[in-house]
Amino acid sequence: MTLTNVFSLLQIPGKIGSRIIHDDQEIFLVKKKCSLEGIPGERISLFPINGGIKNLSLKGFRYNIKNFDLEFGIGKGISNAFKNKKASITFKDGQLLCVHFKKTF
Repeated sequence: MTLTNVFSLLQIPGKIGSRIIHDDQEIFLVKKKCSLEGIPGERISLFPINGGIKNLSLKGFRYNIKNFDLEFGIGKGISNAFKNKKASITFKDGQLLCVHFKKTF
């Protein structure tokens, strides 16, 4: 998989819910909010695209946050993990690239 494949998600209209699935990874773009299902211990990494993310809130993860501004290039969104089977991501502005590693460590 290349970055070209990953960034092609930016060209697809947001209401389609496109994903890239590669081995044990699922890569998708979030615009404002999403609900996720996973197994406790599965990892997820969050990368701001086109600038930063305003008022990011995470629930159901090992490291939950509320109203956090996540800047592009800052590693604060890397290697979080599901704490519950259901989790949510919400934010006010920006686009978020998510990588869900569907394998527990």
